[in-house]
Amino acid sequence: MLENILAFFTALISLFSPLSYNTSAPVPTIEFSGDLIELNSYRIYLIPVKESDVLLIPNYSQKISSASLIKDNNCKKAVNGGFYDTDNSPLGLVEVNGEHLADNSVSSLFNGYVWSERNGLNISSIKNSVFNKADFAFQTGPYFQKDLPAKFDNTKHARRILLTKSINETVYIVAIVGKENDFDGPTLDQLHELIFKDLSKYKFISAINLDGGSASTFYLDGFALPEFSPIGALICIK
Repeated sequence: MLENILAFFTALISLFSPLSYNTSAPVPTIEFSGDLIELNSYRIYLIPVKESDVLLIPNYSQKISSASLIKDNNCKKAVNGGFYDTDNSPLGLVEVNGEHLADNSVSSLFNGYVWSERNGLNISSIKNSVFNKADFAFQTGPYFQKDLPAKFDNTKHARRILLTKSINETVYIVAIVGKENDFDGPTLDQLHELIFKDLSKYKFISAINLDGGSASTFYLDGFALPEFSPIGALICIK
């Protein structure tokens, strides 16, 4: 029991602070074809996801690079999934193609869900009955809503990867990184204002945080913000 508690809190650290990483991350050589916004000390990359052909590729124990997963699965767009702990187990619910990989967790931080079915990628704060029919579903967080400001204390700056939903139901992949360091980024406490105020032209109504810091990746048609340490899972968009 003590080992499980220690593993859980060790994994929580990655939510609030980036893992140790090499600050000399490779600079992407392919021009980004999505939306790019420079705001204060951050660069914000945005990709709309309208495709319905979306896969979740577990990578908790395999430790395969995202570059290899993207190549092997012919992904046009890709982003990492949720969090995992020190024994390479996902933190919270994970179901993939009818296989139950991990149980639901009661957590004020991992308080949302991501899933995919015929109409594409979805995010929610509620564990939905449609998960039983979904191609995949996993738990992550925090989940943010426009009309519910969120407050987090003592969080660190780190690359942040999110899924956001606009008022017209379009889901976006969003990466927020530092201008000087691709593994730097905002605190959790800054995300609500960044997403709903600074990016107000997108009319986002909700957002959910994925794994970030060094265990995160972001990809569009050859442009990549690669991970430094292994990602737990890859969302692959065909």
